[in-house]
Amino acid sequence: MKLHSHLVSSPQFLGATSSGSASAEDFVYVVNEDGTAAVCQWNRSEGMISWRPWETEGAFLAIYQAFGRTHAVVQRSLGGQVGNHREFFHEDAVMDCISAMSLRGGVVEGGEAYWGGISSYANHLTGETVPVYFEGWDMGDFLIDAAGRPVRNGEDLLFPVFDGYAQVGLARPVRVVPWSRRSARTQSGVREVKREVELYLSVRETSAFKVDGLSFGEYRVGEDMTAPPRLRTQQFRVVNKGAAAYKRHVISQDRPGKFCLTKLGYKVVI
Repeated sequence: MKLHSHLVSSPQFLGATSSGSASAEDFVYVVNEDGTAAVCQWNRSEGMISWRPWETEGAFLAIYQAFGRTHAVVQRSLGGQVGNHREFFHEDAVMDCISAMSLRGGVVEGGEAYWGGISSYANHLTGETVPVYFEGWDMGDFLIDAAGRPVRNGEDLLFPVFDGYAQVGLARPVRVVPWSRRSARTQSGVREVKREVELYLSVRETSAFKVDGLSFGEYRVGEDMTAPPRLRTQQFRVVNKGAAAYKRHVISQDRPGKFCLTKLGYKVVI
């Protein structure tokens, strides 16, 4: 932990995925005293290992695996009351502490289980103003009324006339700040970078995101705006124009959506 003391500062709980997992990766979860978590991910076949910080609205108390799923016990203040919530992770979840509404033709169907026992309405979020996400659409922020329904100015949210599931939960921002490229290896040895020209980043099945405040991956000219924005799998580039040798880039996603960053690279002058 010599290189990760800023992530694992005061460990209080340790959890891990069980051996024989169907996933290609294994994970170790460390919960710190301040309620943050440090997550270690490694892939033995590729010899890759990484650590990343996690935080949520509230405080992690424990992260563990049980019944084939990874669960978290989180202390949250919702609707003016503090309580502990047991939640589990799911690949399709784009927010924390979610509930979901099953819709058919844009109309909410009550009583249908979602991902194994989550209720159709967000009663646990009553009194909170939270984002609503429906099958690729960011519907905006809505107040959750006493019945657990999202409303704005006293009116129920109107969904697109499609079948699917609407997620209602707490925002889960993503933030990546890559290290600057300080040197490059050449035939004559390692040389210092004089200017950074471009940043390259590749994403897979990713919703809209930002780099240094600039938006990427939103609707494009000619695309059908009656359908949700497409998930992008491609390479983007950010031109720095060589203004600085080392630029601190911030890659972020503040609204509900999917995000998978697969590669980073720089074009530099040495």
